[in-house]
Amino acid sequence: MTNQEIEIMFLNINIDDIREKLKQLGAELIIPMRKMRRVALRTHEMRNNKKGAFVRVRDEGNKITLTYKCLNKESLYMDEYEVIVNDFDRAVDFAKALLEGNLATNVFQESKREEWILNNAKVCIDVWPWINPYLEIEGKSEKEIMATSKQLGFNWSDGIFGGANNVHKAVYPKFKESDLKLSDFNIKFGDPKPEIFC
Repeated sequence: MTNQEIEIMFLNINIDDIREKLKQLGAELIIPMRKMRRVALRTHEMRNNKKGAFVRVRDEGNKITLTYKCLNKESLYMDEYEVIVNDFDRAVDFAKALLEGNLATNVFQESKREEWILNNAKVCIDVWPWINPYLEIEGKSEKEIMATSKQLGFNWSDGIFGGANNVHKAVYPKFKESDLKLSDFNIKFGDPKPEIFC
């Protein structure tokens, strides 16, 4: 059974302003800002298709997940198959074994995230190397995330769909024009920015 990840991202936020607005609206902070690490894996078939598919192992600070994600061809959202695991390195080894040496990409990435709940929607402040902080709002329905977006003062038409890859493509024109994916790059705090992100 798949879950459809219904989410929208808004770029270039001021973290202090967003936190204050969330508090004023009665949102609940569920996970404070913490560093997350992930390994993104893609086969040659995943790399060459139009679905943006990848396998991800992510240490979220409070849990470790193993996830397969791909773009839903009937919407702008991602389909997601996810399980919680208890060992980051063993989950990475498991995913590599399943993909049987057919890997096109195998990258390590870092980001930071803070999570709030507002009106049953999850509101995340995301911080990645090389881009300004952005806000992700995720809910069970488009109507739910539209309402939460409006409450926080965002215009739906300014939002970005399709995950962190599309956020980076919106920020960097050279990256947008390429056929590369975010899952082609190691991304770590303190590392130099690749030329395509300049």
